[in-house]
Amino acid sequence: MSAIDDLRANTATPFEQARAMPRPVDTNPAFLEAELSHIFAQG
Repeated sequence: MSAIDDLRANTATPFEQARAMPRPVDTNPAFLEAELSHIFAQG
C-alpha cells in the first residue's frame, strides 16, 4: 500500500476512531513529491 493509500484509508475512519496520520505520510519521498505538485504548486 502506498503512503497515499494509507492516508486515504486513515481519513475514511470515523472521527471517533481517528488516529494520527500514517508514518509514511511524513517519511515517504514519493508522498512529498505528490504533495508538492498537487497542493503547493497550485498557489
